[in-house]
Formats: sequence, structure tokens, C-alpha cells
Amino acid sequence: MFAKQALSIGINAYLPRRLALRPCINDASDLSNSLRTIGFQVHCETDLDLNSMKSITHQFVNSIQPGAVVLFYFSGHGVQSDGKNYLIPTNAVGISADNIQSTAIDAQKLINAMSAKNPRLIICILDCCRTVPPTDPLDGKSPLKRALAGTRAGFAPMQTPPSTIIVYACAADDTASPRSKNGRNSLYTYHLLHYIRKPNVDIETILRRVAADVQRDSNNEQIPYRYSSCNEVICLVSNQGYNAPVPPQYMRARPIVRKFLSTNT
Repeated sequence: MFAKQALSIGINAYLPRRLALRPCINDASDLSNSLRTIGFQVHCETDLDLNSMKSITHQFVNSIQPGAVVLFYFSGHGVQSDGKNYLIPTNAVGISADNIQSTAIDAQKLINAMSAKNPRLIICILDCCRTVPPTDPLDGKSPLKRALAGTRAGFAPMQTPPSTIIVYACAADDTASPRSKNGRNSLYTYHLLHYIRKPNVDIETILRRVAADVQRDSNNEQIPYRYSSCNEVICLVSNQGYNAPVPPQYMRARPIVRKFLSTNT
């Protein structure tokens, strides 16, 4: 039995307020609860500023056990700049193409750092790219400047290290819909939650089914993309794990966890 470790991040409370989102904390907490029921050691974090986001991701990377199945999930704003993809912390004020390398999280560097820990599989799900950044130049007279100025909407294609699956909620260079049938989760995560606990189904099949349902429900307006170097069949859960009861304390979002432990499941 391999260890299963996950970090789930959701950010709603963006500044400036015009960038604020609604479903992302629900997305992150609901996915965390589902993953716990199938044996993942999960850390759920919400509304992180840059320093907290750097610290949490660094601690998570250091906690990864060799041979583990690792799942990283992010729900929030993401943009690209100069062909690189960035996850945006709560305060987007002043983040621009000129300084984004030091003011946001480089998704490729994060994935490469996880890969260096030699896990059996990395599953990186990026349910972001929810808004189109401003295209007009920075306003040097504004104390706020223009959040995300000079960046591009959507993500650029990414390189997958060995044994890695990278999932975009929408196609490269496109934006994702925050709406869903239940009014609680984004469209992509709504369908991900439906499939993620299916027993004896390999992860690639699960992700294909999620993508097909998102594409259908959006009338082909949102088409999830997947980049994969996974060359083995891996099921996240067996019948036994799927039927495990849900502890009462996991039926609600857990408080922020700052300590990461590496324990087998």
C-alpha cells in the first residue's frame, strides 16, 4: 500500500475586490473531505497570502515520501506570463508581468520540486484561470496599480516530469467557468467530486470522465486539458477504502494546518 498525500488550496478573498471569487474555498474543502475518505493525508488551506502560500507549499513538498501518490489541488486565480504559469495569492494588488516571479507561485517550479522527492505519482489539478487580466498598461499614478497587468488569461502548456499528471480545468489560453449545477462548486470540481471516490477505477479514466462531463455541461465552451507522463494504471481507492466511514470531524472544513507530517495510510 502506497502513502497518499494531498495539499488542497482554495482562495476566494482576493484583492482588489473585483477579483474576489465564491466557490474556491468550497472546492478545496469539499475535495479535501472526499480525499480523506479514501485514505489521503490531506492538508486544506484557504485564502493564503504570498508568504503563507510559499511556506505551506514548501512544507508540503518537504513532507512528500518517496513512492507516495501525491495530489496537489488549487482553486483560485491563475495567469501566465512569458510562457510560465503562476498561482495568485490573496493580494493581487501590484502583481504585474514585471514582478510576478517574486509575487506569485510558479506552478512549474512547484511541480518540479514535488517530482524531486521521487513520489510514485503526482496529480496536479489546477482549477483556475477564472478571469481575464486587464490589457491596458500599468497606471503609475494609481496606488493600487492594476492587478495582474501585463499577464495573460489562461495557462500556457506545461512540461510534465516523470510519473506526473497535470490537469487544467480548461484548455490552455482559455478561462474556466465558476458555475455548476449545485451552486456551491466550480463546474470542474463539481464533476471531480462526483468521480474521485469511485473504487477500482484508474485515475486517468476518472479524469477523462470528469473532462467529458465538463465539456458536455458547458456546451463545449470549457474543455479540460490533461498533460500526462503516467505510464501505469493507478487506482486511488479500492472497494474497501471507498466504503470506509467518514469521521464526523471531517464533515466540515478543518482549520488551517501549519505542520506537515509524513505518515503512511
